[in-house]
Order: sequence, then structure tokens, then C-alpha cells
Amino acid sequence: MSLFYCVCEDENMFYLVMDHALKEKTLNLLQSYIILEDVKIVDESSSPTGIDAVKEKISFTEKEELRIQMGVPKYGIDLTEENLPQEANLEDALNFQKGCYIGQEVIARLHNLGHVNKKLCVFQIEGNEIPPKDTKIFLDTSEVGWITSACLSEDQKIVALGYVKYQYLGENVLHTKRTTTPAATGLVRVIERKTSPR
Repeated sequence: MSLFYCVCEDENMFYLVMDHALKEKTLNLLQSYIILEDVKIVDESSSPTGIDAVKEKISFTEKEELRIQMGVPKYGIDLTEENLPQEANLEDALNFQKGCYIGQEVIARLHNLGHVNKKLCVFQIEGNEIPPKDTKIFLDTSEVGWITSACLSEDQKIVALGYVKYQYLGENVLHTKRTTTPAATGLVRVIERKTSPR
């Protein structure tokens, strides 16, 4: 539920590059699948060798810009364990045929019968100031969502990720301030929203 990079050293070794916040959970999860297989998992996060092997071609700022523009949520920033996968547009990561996993009933019922209360969207925000995390989003004077990540793009436009309440997903123009004036500052344009399957 976040952005992973896989770097192949050779056919018998590869590195997983991920956000530090996911390291322990990922290590524990992968270890639980090693029973009789001839596999060894090593934490190379503090090793100079490991760092050299996965040296980044682009800066952190460039990665964040690409991530936000592509609508990829980051664990601990744009989603937590409290979020349903469908809220963050992670339906493709779900298997609706597999049975017996924690949370399956809620996920399946939502997929077949209902819809989420909010959805992660990509925004373009007018102005010069990058809004901080949790900046509220309004339609007129009604609070309809909030921003989770934002950055300045290569073409000097502010792009952001954030959630919009389900009933307002059809709106194209919102604001970061309560207003009844269409031309008010803090204009937020929804440039990508994924509303299917539900």
C-alpha cells in the first residue's frame, strides 16, 4: 500500500526499496512466508553496500512530485491502517476471489453492495503557497475534504493529493477557504478522481 522499488542484483538476489515506516512490517510479513524455502532476508537499510546498490537516480523531491502527480498514496502520509484500500484507489491490490483473510467481509461487502465515504484525488491548486498536510477543502462554505500531500511541480504548479467526501466527487472546482465567491483565492481543481468500481 505504498511505493516500492525492486532492484535486481542478479537472478538470486534483489533489493526492496521502501519507505522506512514500512520496513519492520514488511520484514515480518516476508519472514512469515519462509517455511522450507531456501531464502534469506537481510535488512540492508543501514549498510553502505545496500545503499550503493540502490543509489537513486532522482532526488527525493522529484520522486515526491511524480508520486503525487500519479496519485500514489504514501503510507503514513496519505493512508494509514484506518483507511480502506478502496478509499485510496488500491482496488487493483485486492483479490476478491481469495477467501479467509482479515477484513475480507468488509472489503467484499463494500465492493459488492456499497461505496466508500471518501476517495483519494489528485488536485491542482492555484496560488504560490504549498498547502500543509490536513488543509481543509471546501465547496462554498461546506467542508468536503482535506489535503494529505502537496508539492511544486516541474512546471511550477502546485499539485496535491487529498480526500474528497463521496457525495462531492462530481465537483471539479473547490477551495482551500470557505467562500461563496467563485474567483476567490485557494482555488482547487480536481484533475484526477477514480470513482470505479465503487
